[in-house]
Amino acid sequence: MKNLILTVFGIATLAMTKNTQAQTWNVTGNAGTDPNVQFIGTTDSKALKIRTNNVVRMLIKSTGDVGIGTQTPTSKLHVNGVITATGGTS
Repeated sequence: MKNLILTVFGIATLAMTKNTQAQTWNVTGNAGTDPNVQFIGTTDSKALKIRTNNVVRMLIKSTGDVGIGTQTPTSKLHVNGVITATGGTS
């Protein structure tokens, strides 16, 4: 009985370990990444939201439209607010 309990515990531990292994992204940077398989984003049709102070500041829709200051971008780059550009010519 003791061996059966240990075997079941071992199998459960392996199953949990396998399900929790994932790439850790560090806030100080990452080395040895492969951009063909490792990325920050979604794998479904959901938008990618970037937040600061728990407020959405930028959003990338599944269509590729990017919104800054808006969560409903209607073009490839939709900015709601003042845009400042310095140090260049146009």
